[in-house]
Amino acid sequence: MFGNRGSNFLMKNLKDAIIVLGGGIEPDGSLPDIPKLRITKGIELLNNGVALRIIMSGKWGFWLEK
Repeated sequence: MFGNRGSNFLMKNLKDAIIVLGGGIEPDGSLPDIPKLRITKGIELLNNGVALRIIMSGKWGFWLEK
C-alpha cells in the first residue's frame, strides 16, 4: 500500500484510531447494510495499517480483550 516510502512514512502517518459510527440493529439483532459497510471499511483500513485499533460507536457493545 505504501510503496517504497518505508517505515518512517508509516509511523508519521499512523492514526490513533479508526472510528466506525454505529447505525442501529434490526429487530432480530442483525446489522443493516450501512453499518455492515462501515465495519467492512474499518477492518480494511485496520488491515492496511492505517491505525492499530478500531473504536466503534453505538448503543450495544462489549469489551474485547486480545
